[in-house]
Parts: sequence; structure tokens; C-alpha cells
Amino acid sequence: MIKITLRNYRGFTSESPATFTIGDGFTAFVGRNNAGKSTCLRAIFELKNVINNHNHWLGVDSNNTPTSIQCPTEPDPIVLLNYDSTLPAFVSIEIEPDIDCDMAQLIQSTIRIDRDGRVFLSSIKVFEANTNQELTPPFKNIGTAESGNPLQPFAQLTNSSGQTLNFRYMKFIHALQSLSQSVYYGSYRNAINEGAAQYYDIAVGTQLIAQWDQWKAGANVAYKRAIAKVQSDVKRLLGYDTLEINASADNKTLDVIVNGHPFKLADLGAGVAELIITLSNALVRKPSFIFIDEPESHLHPSLQVDFLTTLAGYASKGIAFSTHSIGLARSVADRTYAITRQNEISSCALFEKQAHLAELLGNLSYSGYYPAESAFVLLVEGTTEVKTFQVLLRKLKKDHAYVILPLGGKSLIRENTDIEINEVVRIAGGANKVFAIIDSERKEKGEDLDKEHEAFKSTCEKLGISLLITERRATENYFSNSAIKKGVGNNFEALTEFSKLNTDGKGWNKNENWRIADYETMDFFTENDLGKFLYNLPTKIV
Repeated sequence: MIKITLRNYRGFTSESPATFTIGDGFTAFVGRNNAGKSTCLRAIFELKNVINNHNHWLGVDSNNTPTSIQCPTEPDPIVLLNYDSTLPAFVSIEIEPDIDCDMAQLIQSTIRIDRDGRVFLSSIKVFEANTNQELTPPFKNIGTAESGNPLQPFAQLTNSSGQTLNFRYMKFIHALQSLSQSVYYGSYRNAINEGAAQYYDIAVGTQLIAQWDQWKAGANVAYKRAIAKVQSDVKRLLGYDTLEINASADNKTLDVIVNGHPFKLADLGAGVAELIITLSNALVRKPSFIFIDEPESHLHPSLQVDFLTTLAGYASKGIAFSTHSIGLARSVADRTYAITRQNEISSCALFEKQAHLAELLGNLSYSGYYPAESAFVLLVEGTTEVKTFQVLLRKLKKDHAYVILPLGGKSLIRENTDIEINEVVRIAGGANKVFAIIDSERKEKGEDLDKEHEAFKSTCEKLGISLLITERRATENYFSNSAIKKGVGNNFEALTEFSKLNTDGKGWNKNENWRIADYETMDFFTENDLGKFLYNLPTKIV
């Protein structure tokens, strides 16, 4: 996890800084126009030239010489300063190493932007996590990197006092590399212009078209497969039977053939252009993190969650997005921040994560956007399950028929929730349109449910809601070994039916379940209770 703090940066002051965390999964920023959502997303893009010089971040260079750094940034650093302050701006990046590091240490590095426009590293602080003792840079390399390790010379570092900074896998440098490999997509993403152009990290115009043509028409099989993936994802998102995307003969636009009918990209509307351009750019850049403004722009509400989970498949780490839709943030994000602005000062704070379900359903504009004969609600445990079941339903071509809402775990899986669940039934239009899937948390086959699960089961039975309480411990206990290795890496193995995630060295992060689901073959589910329940979910009212 990477913690970022912005002080005196644009609309955020020293007294009201923006502090937020990004990492695997989804991070959302919710607020009105001009509140400061884009500032949080764009900061990494604006300081990327500094972050890219990560060799300097521990106070050493390749020759083990203590050094400082001064780097240009884009745009002009002056515009990054809070205009009501006379103080410098500071951007702090904090890293807490994973438990597989040799030493548990915390690092805080700060970029300083002076009023005269100079940008440089202001301080590096390293703390022992257990004692909170600060270790003093600069550090000198005394170790030898493992064979083939691209992070040399930072294998083991020590300072003049003999204090050692020893990261076996150099999580700090990895984190900086991830930030330097991130991309920022602004809110206006649908332009195909003549001439090569760049809109933040989005390539538009002939620059993108030439790249598309090269990948599609060239001999590289991997590029051709990647192009096919974009076409397949766009076709599925928009419900087309067939889709073909080609560079035009003059290389000035894209020709799109939809269900056998040819169109210029501009003729298909902003939503279609945005999907093609956004996914194409992510395909070419292969980013670690994608920072994107208003992913719901030009998209029908029924497509928004699907678009986000699809786009996340193009990022190796995660997605951070700004949005005006509280419902979209609450149903997808692992972390949600509310950005507000008062008296020309912006503030950033964690949004209350567990929403009242009926309020969330209203925020998603359920009744106004989904036709009565085809819309259903699927209740799942939490936000990680929202993304997972979105992917699984997508494989069954049922995703656009369902609004998937998180129950918030024990917030609603307990006694005395009849009123809240019944309100969902009322808004959805009847119990025949509401379904639920929750983990049993069983430790062995046939084990009785705890009282909270029994109470929720009783509530669903009383209201007429079709409920699946998994026979196995949890959703992740159903994944195949093949999908797990493809989704999260060869170091992980399939769980037994009742083993708990993150035990015996087999655990991945639960918010990565959707990545595994993306590689899962639905045939694997046909013989278990979870698969049968999903296959039997209706798409139309009978």
C-alpha cells in the first residue's frame, strides 16, 4: 500500500492536507466539481519526472555518492502551489513493506516545490516499525544484488552510523517504479484528431491510430492477440454481435464495423469512442496503476461497473478514479474518499464505507435506468465480491441484468435487518427480483451456521429472497488452481474447501479475487452449488 499526502498542493493546505492510500484494487474519490478530486489523481502524473529518478530516493546514486535531486515537472511547478499560501508545497509518499521483508521498516519521502518553481527531494525518513526509531540517510550500498535482480545496487544499504536498510525485495523501490509506470486519463477521452497529440497519458489522433495499425497489421502475434482482446471487450460491453476496428486508409481516424455495418469512429458517439480510446491506450502502455477521471462519463449506468472492472484488467496493480456517483464508488471501491471544498479550501476524508442499501440503490438510479422486465439485484458480502461476481456474471452474459450490491459483511448479515432488506425489495419491485450470495464461513463440512448467518437466512426466507449460503467456506474456496496461478501468480495454490485465505503461505489478497475470476472457466463451476446458483439466475421476469 502506498500512502500519499498533499500539503499546500493546489487546493489543499497545510492545515487541510489530502491524505489517501492507493494499492491493489479500486480507490474512489467522490465530490462535486472543482472540489479537488482530479488533484488527487493527477499529482502522480505531475510529479512523475521526480518519481522516475528513484535511484536518488534513498540518498545514494549509482556510485554510492550522497546526492540531492532537482527535477523539472509538468506542468509548470508554479501552478501546483496553493495560491493562497506563501509556503512551499510538499508531497509525501510513505511505504510500509510487506511482511516478507527482512526488516519491518517504514519509509516516508517528501518532494518539495518551492515558490520559485524549484522541485526537489526535501527529506527521506526511515523508521523501525517496532521502535519508531528514525534511521538517518544517506545510505551507502554494501550488499550485492541477487542474480538478475534489476534493482541493483540497492540490495543492502547502510549509513555512517552503521544503521542498515535491508529490503530483501526492495518494496520501496518497487512501489516507486509502480508509480512511475502509472497513467492518468483525464475526463475528456473521446477525441480523434488529425495530427499526433497527447492528452495527459492518452494518445489521440494519428499517434494512437498508427500504433493500432502497427499492432493489428504487424507480424507480432502477442500484439494481434492484445488488439483482439480490446475488440472483444468493447463488443461485449456494448452488446454488439460483431465488431472490427481498423485504421482508416489515410491513417487519420479509426474505421469501425459494427454488426457488418461500417462507421467512422466519430459517427458512433462519445461513449463508443471513449471505450475504444481508453482501452486501446491502456493496452499499449501496460500501466501499473490507472488514474482515471469520471469513468462513468458518456456511459449508461448499467455499463459503468463493467467498464471499470474491464479496465482494471489492463492494469497490473489497481485503479483510482474520481466520480460524481456515490453509488458507483460504494459498489466498486475498496477505499472511498470524500473530497469537499469550503471557503476555497479542499479537504479529503474517508467516506463511510458501509452504506444503507436502499440509499445505495437510489444512488445507482436503479428504478430510473433499468427496465422492469430485465433488472435484478444481487446482494453479496462486500465490495470485493461486487467485482468478483460482476466478472463471473459477465462470463454467463448476465452482468447487465444485475445491480450487485455489497451487504458490508456483519453490518447487515445479522439479526434485525428486516427493514433494510425489505426496502431493497420494495425499490427493486419485488422479492422475485432480489437474490443473495454470502459466505458460510464453515470450518468443516456440515458445520452449523453461526447465529448471524442463521438470522440473515431467516430474513431472506421471510421476505421471499432466493439466498445461497455457500457450502464451502467462502467464494475463494471455489477457484481452480489454474485460474489462481494465472490471476495472482505461480506462488499461490487453490484452497481446500474449508481452509481460510492467508494461511499456510497460500493466501493472496481477497481484493484480488476478481482477477482470478477473470481467468476462471465457468465449466469448472457446473458441479458445485455456487456455479449452479449463478447459472440459474434469471435474466428476464417469467
